[in-house]
Amino acid sequence: MSSARKNCCNCPPHDIERIGGAGLFLQTGKRIRYQTLREVCNEYMARWNKKDYEGQMQRINYWCSVFGDRIMTDIDIFDLREHIDSMVDEGRRTTVNRKKAVLSSVYKFALSRGYVDTNIVHNIVIDDDTKRRDRVLSDDERQRLLKACQQSHWDKLYLIVLMSMTTGARKGELLKLRWCDVSFKDSAGYLGDAKNGASREPHFAPVVMTELKRFQEVAPA
Repeated sequence: MSSARKNCCNCPPHDIERIGGAGLFLQTGKRIRYQTLREVCNEYMARWNKKDYEGQMQRINYWCSVFGDRIMTDIDIFDLREHIDSMVDEGRRTTVNRKKAVLSSVYKFALSRGYVDTNIVHNIVIDDDTKRRDRVLSDDERQRLLKACQQSHWDKLYLIVLMSMTTGARKGELLKLRWCDVSFKDSAGYLGDAKNGASREPHFAPVVMTELKRFQEVAPA
């Protein structure tokens, strides 16, 4: 009997309504769990009070586009494993890991609210073969990349790529850089609000300083 009642509590919404509606189960002291992933994600984000809201929301929206209309208790590990495998085959492993981490956080939240019985994402392991996949551009490839950037219609592309290659800074950090953040005396720059929340001051190579001076002469503001 208890097994049958448990199965009823995990019924899809249309079956619950056919049986007699959620009210009937509530009268017996039973909660009906048919929250969709989208509904739980909305509740999760409504409580979000950390940094990078936009980035978190972007990854949340990704999962909602895939499984958003499905009831969380109906999504099993095989559904997630199959989709994550396809993501690994098609995209960057670091991006997949970030999206998986966000989904795991949603399931952890759902578990704390009683919407699911377990965090099934936690049991999905992505093999770490980053060392096999990562590679460094050869000298010839670097020169061809920089030459292509110099021929771009966007006159700042060469400078941005050059700075990224010589400092390891991310595109988002470099695009926020202002003249007041650049020290021509020390050949350095100030990058605030980095991804980990800390600031840093990378040293700029002479070739980068030459390009920066060229742009400063054109637009010193």
